[in-house]
Amino acid sequence: MPFHRGIQVTPQALGAMKAALMYCQRVGGVLLMAPEHKNSLHLKQLELALAADSSSNSHSAGQQACAAQVLELLEGFPYFDILDESDEVLHHHRQQLVYAWGECIPLPALEARMEAVQSLLLLLLSKLADAGAPELNREGLALKTGLAADRKPGSYCGLQLLSGEQLDASEGTILQLLAAALVADPPMQDELGWMRGFQKQGRLLVKMMTDRSKDAAAVIAREAALSALPDDKLHQLLAARGLLACGLLVHCLQSRHSVNHGVNRTPTAKKRLAVPFRAADLPAPRSEFSQADVAMVYTHISYYNDGLSKAEFRQAVMMLLSRGPSEQAYHFNRWLAQGKACGSQDTRGCTVTFDAVDKVNPYNSQLMQSMWAYFSHNMEVVNFWLASCVLPRETKQYPSRLAASAWHLAQRPSQGRGLAGFSGTNDNHWLLPSQVQQVPLAGAPELQGTNGKMLDMLLRHGRYDTLLLPHDDAQATTPVWQLLLQQALERGVDAVIDVGALLAGVKLRSAAEYIMAHMPPGRYQGVTYFCSTAGCWVILDPVGRIAPKASSHLAEADTLALFDDARCRGADLKLRQEAVGLLTLSAGMQKDKLMQAAGRLRQLDRGQTLLLMGLPDISSKIAAAAAAGRSSLGKQAPLSKPTAAAAQAPEMRAVLSWVMANTVDATLAGIAEAAQQGMQFAATYRGAPQGCVLPERLSVDELYAGRKVHEPLPQLLQAAAAHCTAHAAMHAAVASSASNGGSSSSSSSGNGAGCGNMGAAVSIHSVLQRFSGLGQGHTVLAGQGTDEECERELQQEEEEETEREVQVPAATAAAEASWAWRSALTASSASALQQAGCQMLQLPQAVLKVGAEGGVGAVAWSAKAWVSHNFLLSISCATVSPGLRDYLRPVGALLLFPASQELLLLSEREADAVQSEAWAAAASKPHAASGSRPNLLLSLPYLRLACAESSTADSRNTAAAAAAAPEPAGPNGAPQQLLLATALTASSRRDAAVIPPPEQLASLVPVDLLVSVQLFAGAVMYGSLGQREQLHGLVTGKRGAAQELLAWRGRLHLLARSDLDRACNQQLPATQPE
Repeated sequence: MPFHRGIQVTPQALGAMKAALMYCQRVGGVLLMAPEHKNSLHLKQLELALAADSSSNSHSAGQQACAAQVLELLEGFPYFDILDESDEVLHHHRQQLVYAWGECIPLPALEARMEAVQSLLLLLLSKLADAGAPELNREGLALKTGLAADRKPGSYCGLQLLSGEQLDASEGTILQLLAAALVADPPMQDELGWMRGFQKQGRLLVKMMTDRSKDAAAVIAREAALSALPDDKLHQLLAARGLLACGLLVHCLQSRHSVNHGVNRTPTAKKRLAVPFRAADLPAPRSEFSQADVAMVYTHISYYNDGLSKAEFRQAVMMLLSRGPSEQAYHFNRWLAQGKACGSQDTRGCTVTFDAVDKVNPYNSQLMQSMWAYFSHNMEVVNFWLASCVLPRETKQYPSRLAASAWHLAQRPSQGRGLAGFSGTNDNHWLLPSQVQQVPLAGAPELQGTNGKMLDMLLRHGRYDTLLLPHDDAQATTPVWQLLLQQALERGVDAVIDVGALLAGVKLRSAAEYIMAHMPPGRYQGVTYFCSTAGCWVILDPVGRIAPKASSHLAEADTLALFDDARCRGADLKLRQEAVGLLTLSAGMQKDKLMQAAGRLRQLDRGQTLLLMGLPDISSKIAAAAAAGRSSLGKQAPLSKPTAAAAQAPEMRAVLSWVMANTVDATLAGIAEAAQQGMQFAATYRGAPQGCVLPERLSVDELYAGRKVHEPLPQLLQAAAAHCTAHAAMHAAVASSASNGGSSSSSSSGNGAGCGNMGAAVSIHSVLQRFSGLGQGHTVLAGQGTDEECERELQQEEEEETEREVQVPAATAAAEASWAWRSALTASSASALQQAGCQMLQLPQAVLKVGAEGGVGAVAWSAKAWVSHNFLLSISCATVSPGLRDYLRPVGALLLFPASQELLLLSEREADAVQSEAWAAAASKPHAASGSRPNLLLSLPYLRLACAESSTADSRNTAAAAAAAPEPAGPNGAPQQLLLATALTASSRRDAAVIPPPEQLASLVPVDLLVSVQLFAGAVMYGSLGQREQLHGLVTGKRGAAQELLAWRGRLHLLARSDLDRACNQQLPATQPE
């Protein structure tokens, strides 16, 4: 009976479900239900009860009725639950279902978190991995799986840290190097460049980001320079602290891509974030990582390794081209720089066709193909795509959750119901919910010796050898999967049982074709492997034909069988009586997984044998652990050179001891999570619905600001029990008060047995006692939960519009007032023109008339800038309520008064009228008096170009030549209007020299005046150092005002990475224009 949150629950639908169950009961049928579906039904009952409490009376009654019907489905029938593979069904780590609760919100400090993740990963590559830093070159510390001969330009090196004593000894040094590099030279200068200004506090910043024993909140409060930082910069600091000091980055770098995590690229995938993997190349279809920062790091690493698909890369390009010119150039230059910085491909000449963003054409398919081939694995491209297209949407969170776990599956609400299960392994029995207990099957004593029998067979029929890596440069880049298959062919094995996932990331068909191309003649007739596309086992014959195993002319016993990681449990093939299986090992291998994989050889005690193989680091860990004679081997031992003890194959007894120790350590690591789930179950099951709503911890402050130290596990569980007890007691009291008019009928004992439990068979106290005893002597780092998994079901997923069209209300154009146009030719200042009848306002007054939102009135506008009423009042204000901000004219024509160094912004009609008067005056007075500097009618683009320091001598000569050239005749023989500049008294070629050349024009306009006019016009780039310095003083600390001004002009999308953006961020202006 499938069920999920999206199913519409109505009385009719619930009645149909009940009728089906009654019929099943009457005929003696069996009800099949997935664990997550049963938990979802339980959470739906809670959701309906909560909705009834918050709804109106009429709607509440219906919700309560539905909730009662769902509860009857869960508990109203005398079920007898039978669990297949009970250890998996009741696993604490994989059976947790979450209903997101509350309003969807963006992840707090998302930008700061993204910037911290991307900066540290770039530094890890540039400063340590690719730089050959000795800190990462120690034996047994790291593997670089991405250093192939055809490494893509700008790609990740595939760094994987190997947990063990070497990493424990080097972790602090690595974190110190990363933090120091982040402070001294951050890759994202615009976002994190502020750290370079903290020279005196540099060591303090590094210590805060790397020392988890320090209370970051107390340090920030104590240091005045840090406490004065804005919130976004403090969030960057805390996000980096979470990645470094709290161990998230090192933890994620130990996980194997496509084995433990990766991107689910199946057609049914709902999210583009990285998800947990159940086996090599097998994503968990419904699970996700609960910790947002862990999911973010895994997502970046996954896309670094996989690269972007063509569709994803095209989306990145389209998003880039939708940005402003400054931001386009900024990001594209970073793409190019990263491509040149690392990569083993010869890329000389391949970027000529797209060496500038102006050459990018997303509709040129050939160009896009070339760009995709070059940029698909570029880390900067991946960073941009994730930050722009994926993370803002995919990382949205909910403030609370409703959760169900394996404890809910094991609960029996009534005495008449039973529960039984079976499993071939007992590794997880210590962490099973308290309602169940794993016991040997009575009457079958041979089953009780299964573990001993398997161990005995492995000792007698198994041996271990090391899969050595090549050391010569010619073969150093050979992939591990090819080395493994070469060993299989050389040793003539019948099956490769890849439980160690050394074939991860390689399609089994490619592996089979590699075998067929290299296999010795006469040994194999084909290759047998599982085809995920066909959904069955298939056989590849020597001529390249692929047929299902059931219809192939070849028998699997005559072929080389490939058991990938996902098929190492529950899959059976008929192999030869004397078959040899090659079984791979990986870090942290546990007994359950090893036994299941070894069981693929069904005749292991009747002639079949096993060859276990691991990489040199695995061999060294086994040998060192055996030599040390200690059991704490889940943390892997250091790697020594494979020419000595590491290369010498350990005995099978040492291998099995190492596997058993890993199993013990995995059990210890799961105690805290299993106990937490048990306490939450005891505190919420059958209690007040409001008490089942658990808050999420999302902000970087509550996650990373406090000190993190290793605590004894019993002490940590005691604190968790106190929290659950208080939470349950509070909500039980509230529910009792609401139902009984303030008189509480529920007791809250000190051990929490009755708090919110309402008769559940499990109490907080019993859970605490049980798991405290299991965790005695064990310490954990408080507040981790890095790899917590959950299946999250949302209440409703809606497509969000990335763009929205805003229609401005229709308005009536204002009638422009006429004034004495000819006075513009002779007025010596704006005030003189105002006395002649031209109505105008100074720019500060005009800005306030448009609107005061965002603090635009606080900007120190130049008082020498004037705005005519005709320019400002473009509409009849009586017809539109919002005001003038949506109807501003673009700044085009300017009237410059050289005598007073003032500028007047004119409307188009005013500029045309003044130009006509200039022509008429020139026609009546063909020879103007010399010696006086006339007023100038200018266009703003010409004025900006004239005042830009980038104007070259050639451009000045060109402008002067254009000014001195004969002018085409206008009306009545007057010179036609010059689109760049017009001297209002110029009448002939001889008098045209009164138009000053650009270098002289710049001296007539003060810098503050020019910057004020440009800012009012919505300019984001400024052409000289003096202008940028003036802008810096004008808008520093006034980002809201700058954003409001750009919103008036519809140019807000151009702000990022511009001169205006840097000025708002208090970044010093560049010495050269960009």
